[in-house]
Amino acid sequence: MNRAELRKRLADTLFLSAMLDLTDAEYCVERGEGAGMVQLGTMIVAPETEKYAPYRQRWSRTFLPTDRAAMCAQLQAEVGAVRVALGDTLCCLSLAGFAIDDVVAAAEAFQRAGGDFIELNAHGSVQPWASQGYLIGMAQPQYRQRLVAWAQALAVLEIPLVIKFNTRLDVDFAQVLQDLWHVPVWGYHFNVRDPQTKLPRYEFVERIRPLVQGPLLCSGYAWTAEAAQRLFAAGADSVGVAEPVMSDRQFISRLRQEIGS
Repeated sequence: MNRAELRKRLADTLFLSAMLDLTDAEYCVERGEGAGMVQLGTMIVAPETEKYAPYRQRWSRTFLPTDRAAMCAQLQAEVGAVRVALGDTLCCLSLAGFAIDDVVAAAEAFQRAGGDFIELNAHGSVQPWASQGYLIGMAQPQYRQRLVAWAQALAVLEIPLVIKFNTRLDVDFAQVLQDLWHVPVWGYHFNVRDPQTKLPRYEFVERIRPLVQGPLLCSGYAWTAEAAQRLFAAGADSVGVAEPVMSDRQFISRLRQEIGS
């Protein structure tokens, strides 16, 4: 499937947004009915050293094996389970790591497993990594060079690249996109939740849409048909849901019906 066809498939859909250590294939299959796309992960690649051992133990399902064969086998099993159960539903891998070579290897393994596109997670706030310039920290100006370098390494792969950001950061995202303009990033995913209003930041989506060259994914408090429709009207190609699906397996399917398409 070429990138234009992939974007067409993604348009006007709801998707199951990744949640750390929760959205594996089993979870996506159980709750993905009605979704145009499901996200596996966020999966993290990290050395199997003592430094990361406590985190591997706490988030055991989050860390991908560093052994390349084992990594490929796990991703093939995950994608295969989604394909068998959800058919034509698109499958994305939300991905993070600490060395670009490891992240590239995981992206390539996901592509070989039959995945549709990857998402570089510059959204998660897991510490101490975020404050060290990984995950959400990559959007900060002092770590922007790392973000651009990683995007360049991933964007040249066969599998399309989306980058996810969190708008709660005090960051000039117009400048972030300008810094990435020369990189062939396929699309962007913004978490647009406003913790004060408990609604999406619709005005942010309207402002950022002209600056995004490809598909724009938005998630965060899009829990009603009205909220989803307003995000589509503001320019989102696809709207993501996460938290409500934890307690209601049919949430996306019912929301899709309420939207009426």
